[in-house]
Amino acid sequence: MLDIFRKKAKIIIYITAFAFIIGMALMGISGLFDSRPTTVGRIAGRKVSFQEYQQWLQNTYQNYMVENPDQQPDEQTFQRLNDQTWQQVVQKVLFDQEIKRRRIRVTDQLVIDRMKNNPPQFIKEAEIFHTNGVFDSELYLNTLRTGLAPNGQPLDLSWLEYHIRDQLPYELLFEAIRGEVTVTEDDVEEDFINKNNKADVKVIYFDPNKITEVEVTDEEIAAYYESNREEYKRNPSARYDYVRFPIAPSEQDQAEIYQKTSEIFEQLMAGGDFTELAREFSEDPSNAQQGGDLGFFGRGRMVPEFENEAFNLEIGEISKPVKTQFGWHIIKLTDTRVNDENEPEIRASHILLRLEASEATKSEIREKAETFRNSVTRKGIKEAAEEAELTVSATSLFEETAQFIPGIGRYEDLVQFAFARRVNAVPEVKETTNGDLYVLQLAEKLPERFDDLETVRNRIRPTLENEKKRELVKIKAEEFYSSKQPQEFLSSATREGWEIIEAQDITIDRSIPRIGRVDELNEAIMATENGQFTTLIKAERGAYIAFVDNRIYPDKEDFASRKETLMAEMLERKQTEHLNEWYRNLLDNTEIIDNRHLFF
Repeated sequence: MLDIFRKKAKIIIYITAFAFIIGMALMGISGLFDSRPTTVGRIAGRKVSFQEYQQWLQNTYQNYMVENPDQQPDEQTFQRLNDQTWQQVVQKVLFDQEIKRRRIRVTDQLVIDRMKNNPPQFIKEAEIFHTNGVFDSELYLNTLRTGLAPNGQPLDLSWLEYHIRDQLPYELLFEAIRGEVTVTEDDVEEDFINKNNKADVKVIYFDPNKITEVEVTDEEIAAYYESNREEYKRNPSARYDYVRFPIAPSEQDQAEIYQKTSEIFEQLMAGGDFTELAREFSEDPSNAQQGGDLGFFGRGRMVPEFENEAFNLEIGEISKPVKTQFGWHIIKLTDTRVNDENEPEIRASHILLRLEASEATKSEIREKAETFRNSVTRKGIKEAAEEAELTVSATSLFEETAQFIPGIGRYEDLVQFAFARRVNAVPEVKETTNGDLYVLQLAEKLPERFDDLETVRNRIRPTLENEKKRELVKIKAEEFYSSKQPQEFLSSATREGWEIIEAQDITIDRSIPRIGRVDELNEAIMATENGQFTTLIKAERGAYIAFVDNRIYPDKEDFASRKETLMAEMLERKQTEHLNEWYRNLLDNTEIIDNRHLFF
């Protein structure tokens, strides 16, 4: 069968609807041919080259643009997509190594069996293979054999072999890991009992916060400080002073962009084809090749300036240039309709020219930043900034293990620089992902140290106050419990100002409102019969007496009738938990070096 498929093979090319360019303009990558590392990272000894990672990132970005055609990704979105891509690469590398280590092999027979007996979910969901809304395996198998769809049209599924052969090693890996977990009837029965052994309760809550007057002495604070001094240990820290040079279009840039937009508008007014001009000039990567078509949208989907202009056009009308935060737009209304909620929607196309700094402007700003940096190395950042009439900002203190510098961003190279150099050292001009430039000077370095007693005094005091309140409330609860009859508990608690909390369907592991999960209390409730009080429960966060209003016991007949289903559900749950735990352990025990900050 596989030979037949190979003869017929016409590999499906997944059409990427939107262009993707990773370069200086989009991702802030510059100087790729300097002395920086040539790899984006290393995962369990396996190097990830920039070219390889670039392709992964391109695929992630394309998928995002297909799913979000009307949204322009901002810097935070780019960072999220970058992080998402890195996680995918890490997973791929680790899974591939584990497949090799476990000697998982994909045979032709396995591929055939999957194709015939267990096709991918997207095949099962394809309506062309449905009969009365349900997947019809005969229709699917007949298409595999004949190359004809149920409607008689040619439909080549030979590409499916390659898809299954590519995915099957990972499925076999996950099946092997999930197969390490089994559940017994005793496990299922215990779980059933825990979930169905319930009680409705009224809990008298002896809340430590009801104690208002406690005294903490200076001697007690000092003693606590000495006993817990390690809590106030501070790691070596550093801080930068910096000046930011934003990359923004100059007045000349803005005038030139507006002039170019106006010239395109004039061509349109002279009879130019909107679709062709959009393909030629529009700088919106999500739809330029579709002639600028934005599809249908309602109010609230676009920025106000764009929306106001678009909704005031007639079908076929073209707007004058409109300025938004994204740049200059020329809009054409192509259709209108009313959606299922009876709200008006319009379909429009646009030509977008972005308001971006020209290369000449960028070069000028970079030269200004480099000149300022040279001045900083001679005079210091504060004097240099004062002479240049620039504003100096300061980061907060950060530690050697930090991945993020407050006020600057995620730049591990700057963290490493700070702890490798002396105060007043000046790193190279830092270019951020959005192109902005920073000139920095290492302003302060502090060694490993302890906060002194005066610094932490106001942090220690409430800790000791809470400890005393918890001890006092337990004493008061003991006095309450020993001085009253059970039938008086609820009424007396109300008179004395203790809170009574009502809760339903409490199980051995369910939290109680306002109290949270207190294992000792839950265990006492489960051990108490209907209409009875528990003993006094003294726990870390207070004391409790619970009255059981209603007791619900597990139904053994119900368990017997549902046992097989419950076993299947528990097995699925436990296997998923085990798979997640396996991956977490794999990550924890793998050396992963992430150098993305040197490229993006």
